[in-house]
Amino acid sequence: MNDRPYRNSDYLALKAATRRATMEAGTLADLARRTRIDASRISKAGNPNESEFLPIDVAMDLDALAGDDRILRAWAELRGFDLVKDERGVAVESMARHVGSVGKESGELISEMCSAIADCKVTPAEATRIEAAAEDVKDNVLRLQDDCRRIRSGER
Repeated sequence: MNDRPYRNSDYLALKAATRRATMEAGTLADLARRTRIDASRISKAGNPNESEFLPIDVAMDLDALAGDDRILRAWAELRGFDLVKDERGVAVESMARHVGSVGKESGELISEMCSAIADCKVTPAEATRIEAAAEDVKDNVLRLQDDCRRIRSGER
């Protein structure tokens, strides 16, 4: 019996956010040099089959190195909070990068969906992959929308 305060799926959501932040932040070797933990521990923190999670200070480092707040946002959502970033003085990130990410992640979502329905059945594993791909699209669209809002407001 598990007496932890969250469901297993909540912890898996944090692992998914960790995995995505890791992919955006750089190679595991680079991240090990730029944080206080080794590449193996970083990898395990994003692996749904491992029980290890990032220490909070390393999660902060990873979000900063990824140029995003994926892990923080995932945690806030699990706690029922909406993050609202103070946009004053924030420079617009590379819109071209975000446009490319939306296209790439959308293609991966479409591919996952097509693969899943090819046999007219969707397994739980396929549903998990579709959900993860959809989350990637959502995250990238949110970043793109943030860029557009900052541009419209005159920020650089």
